[in-house]
Amino acid sequence: WPELACKAIDLQPSFAAESPTSAAAGVVEELLASGPIEVGISPSHRCTLELARTVRRSTSQAVVFGPQDVVLVTGGARGVTAEVAVALAEAFKPTLILTGRTPSPVGPEPAWLAGKTDEAAIKQAIAEYLGADAAPRSIAEQYVKVTAQREIRATLARIEAAGARVAYFAVNVSNGRAVADLLHQAKVKYGNIAGVVHGAGVLADRRIEQLTPEQFDSVYSTKVDGIRNLLDLLGGEPLKAVVLFSSITGRLGRAGQLAYAASNEVLNKIAGAEARKRPTARVVAINWGPWDGGMVTPGLRKLFESEGVGLIPLKEGGTFAVQELAAAGRSVEVIAMGPKPRSIGSGSVNVAAATRTQPPGAPPPAPLTGPPPPAADFTLAFERSVDVGTHPILRSHVLDGRAVLPMAIHMEWLAHAALHGNPGLVFHGFNDLRITHGVMVEENSASNLRLMAGRAIKSDLLFTVPVELRGRRRDGREVIHSKAEVVLTSALPKTPACDRPPDVQPYPHPIEDVYRYFLFHGPDMHGIESVEGVTDTAFIGTAYPSPAPAEWFRSPLRSAWVADPLVLDTSFQMMILWSYSQHGAGSLPCFLGRYRQYRRAFPAGPTRVVIRVTRDDGSFARADIDFLDGEGQVVAQIQDYECVIDPGLNQAFRRNQLGPLVRQ
Repeated sequence: WPELACKAIDLQPSFAAESPTSAAAGVVEELLASGPIEVGISPSHRCTLELARTVRRSTSQAVVFGPQDVVLVTGGARGVTAEVAVALAEAFKPTLILTGRTPSPVGPEPAWLAGKTDEAAIKQAIAEYLGADAAPRSIAEQYVKVTAQREIRATLARIEAAGARVAYFAVNVSNGRAVADLLHQAKVKYGNIAGVVHGAGVLADRRIEQLTPEQFDSVYSTKVDGIRNLLDLLGGEPLKAVVLFSSITGRLGRAGQLAYAASNEVLNKIAGAEARKRPTARVVAINWGPWDGGMVTPGLRKLFESEGVGLIPLKEGGTFAVQELAAAGRSVEVIAMGPKPRSIGSGSVNVAAATRTQPPGAPPPAPLTGPPPPAADFTLAFERSVDVGTHPILRSHVLDGRAVLPMAIHMEWLAHAALHGNPGLVFHGFNDLRITHGVMVEENSASNLRLMAGRAIKSDLLFTVPVELRGRRRDGREVIHSKAEVVLTSALPKTPACDRPPDVQPYPHPIEDVYRYFLFHGPDMHGIESVEGVTDTAFIGTAYPSPAPAEWFRSPLRSAWVADPLVLDTSFQMMILWSYSQHGAGSLPCFLGRYRQYRRAFPAGPTRVVIRVTRDDGSFARADIDFLDGEGQVVAQIQDYECVIDPGLNQAFRRNQLGPLVRQ
């Protein structure tokens, strides 16, 4: 109903209790204002949620469960949840307790069904078994039971083949008494429950005016009553993980899915509440897009394809869920979507968007206070205290035993400083970005940084804003760490044409060796997906996109990146590999002449990085860098990237851990 004005307003409870008149005025003001449909109101500000693109990829998989642990998986013997159960078995080999509504298969399948696989043959065998008086409805019901039990048998066999113990119980999780009996049996037979995966669900898709209360209740009770029964009964158990199968419908809505959308949005909020109760557990609601199986029938598959919505491959979806258990940043609500229909065979879950970018209980950003800037034409955009605890990404960027703020983060924060005082404009790039004094952070100390911005100067359709990142030395003297001109615009210009990439020769080292022997970057900054090749004047590879800002920083400035720091840093990593290949020495960036970005965000998938070296004297190099999407279109370009090449860096690269731990 596009003519309907609709909002969900979240009013801070203490605001309503202490200042009811002001709170009421805030609600009325929000009702009369345009803007997002989901808004939070407090005495000091209003806020909304944003989707932050990220991609999950395998690095070193954290061990969440062990063979001694018992994991309960509801709806876990069939369909998509079964794939997650198998993935858990393969990753951790725990004891898995699967539940579903289908009666437990007892013993082997009857001989009269042997060898029959297609629907017609199975129904014919059922009709013969039931006799001449069998009604078509009875045959259809028996067919559903036979095929469901076959799927259960297959799932149990796959889990056992993976080396895990498994048991199946026919339980309706919306029945509290049945759930209590299940948990009692599981505890007696297998031990305490260590984790819960709630995947049970049913559909009753109808438009609102056609949906009956009974249909709504059948969907809602399975999702919501089911998890509430489990969490109430497991309230005192030290669970390691709680994974709720929500839906993208809960976050974004979908016509005809009122019951399903409402139920899954309640799951999202239950996950948030449970995460606050269990700060040491991994609690996440995965808002799945459609899978290539389970509830997605052939008819729905065609519908999704016609809408350009990709399906999540079964095996990759299971792998994604396991990776999410150990994901950094601990986002409570996550959207997972499949690749576009034309690339469904690529087998990847290519978009995951965290809708909560600040972990539960995280402190708010520091207030924007500090001494006045020394130059009258600069004003304070924001202030930030940087330490390893609140900025864990620094542990993956350690040089000579000290954490160093990456140049790509300088770029991100300088861009944010320029945008802060110029609402309505869009980031387009940099001119003359120079690192003048690196930001180095000791393990048990903090660096207090101030981001300063000058007045925007208009030239044709562009605006340039001078910016600086400042701090203080140990003796109290002020220092400029980096400075540049940020280029803003009201509308991004047309993407330029891209020159043909240069010819390159195969690169001799696998990616694992690259990060082990040449680069100093830790696991969270392993951005190189592949290397196409290298010559004395070129280097070509592909880079992974950055995860959400909350996975790198506590209390990030934005829920989404202005550029893409991992892609940018990866291009600098590739220049290090180039300098090693040509001179046997590492290199570090010091200057960037010109950067232009032609999209508001980098692609969700890998970005191709094409480097052309324009100057090389053995101790200094200059290069131009193109960043291309999967279609070969320009996303961004760097001109006059400059780096210093120094054999003395090789030893500093080897000391890439904080404290006494040194990589040998």
